[in-house]
Amino acid sequence: MMIIPNIAVTDMKTSVDFYMNVFGFTYEFGLLDNHDMVPVEQVANSIFTLLKHGDSELMLQTRQNLSDELPNLDFKMTTQSWGTIYFRNGDVDAVHQRALAGDFDILKSPFKQWYGMYEIYLKDPDGHIICVGERSGDTP
Repeated sequence: MMIIPNIAVTDMKTSVDFYMNVFGFTYEFGLLDNHDMVPVEQVANSIFTLLKHGDSELMLQTRQNLSDELPNLDFKMTTQSWGTIYFRNGDVDAVHQRALAGDFDILKSPFKQWYGMYEIYLKDPDGHIICVGERSGDTP
């Protein structure tokens, strides 16, 4: 089984730029509401986008489109996220520098965890909490 997060976003271009520029994801494709594919230059019009980083994938879907797809969901805008998307084997210091350069919301600067991971926490443009970790010693 493969787990691929699909996160709701309010501004597709802003989110795509964030994940590509800070984490190094690449653009695979974006879809319009009629399911036509769009190049990255037109991603602002996309309702769904697939990004890749090595073998990992991340799906971004507009809040409105997800709301339309799941009409029984009480999909209210919130600035509070109660989960974390964890990217393992990332380059924490590089992510930190790119986040600083882009003036993104860093929740916790790089630090070493007791379980042997070097990590950084930040928020994406929609408030989703992202943690990037790399092995930095022995794990229990």
